[in-house]
Amino acid sequence: MEPEQVAAPVRDDAAAPAAAQEPRRLSADEQKASPEEQELYSRFVAKAFMLVYDKAFLPKAVDMLGGEGDPQEGLARLSAQVTIRVMRLAKEAGQELPGDVLFAAAKEVFEDLAELSRVANVFDYSQDEDALEGAYFRALDHFRMEMEGDGSIDRESAQADLNTLQQMDEAGELEGYFRQLAERDGANRAAPVGEEEAAPKKPAPKRTGLMPQGAK
Repeated sequence: MEPEQVAAPVRDDAAAPAAAQEPRRLSADEQKASPEEQELYSRFVAKAFMLVYDKAFLPKAVDMLGGEGDPQEGLARLSAQVTIRVMRLAKEAGQELPGDVLFAAAKEVFEDLAELSRVANVFDYSQDEDALEGAYFRALDHFRMEMEGDGSIDRESAQADLNTLQQMDEAGELEGYFRQLAERDGANRAAPVGEEEAAPKKPAPKRTGLMPQGAK
């Protein structure tokens, strides 16, 4: 799967769902990530929003969400492509994203695209949680295959992580896990990814799988 090659445009806020005007803000009690991690999280999500809600790209994004009759596949593929594109833009700018930051930011991008699907009358995931979960695991699988392909993650570790997430979902533990990530990696609004001066002060650990290190 080759991620959509989209230039970094200026986002058209008028075209975005009202709930997705900017990266989610967390209360002071919830902000437990380091300032560097919080900034990276917010920059990642802001750049993803810029890509998706660009005036020229937005109609194509809505069309992709339809998945040629399979909206779950459309949501999964588009969210994986956007995540990979922003991750590579960050890497080109010399920024290595910690796994927990990437995981939490990618989930917010996925949820925003699910909301766009509802607003655009493609599919209302708020009425079908099973469909939303199915699309999320498909998105993880698309991401895994792409990252395995270029050697960014280890195949066995990624598959083990995917199995762990599925087991957590079956045990009803997945939502609590996501809440913990949100508490660690939420951020206040910041400028988009790509500015060298915003690079993290400490190098991120090498990513081997899908889940953040130490989160299992």
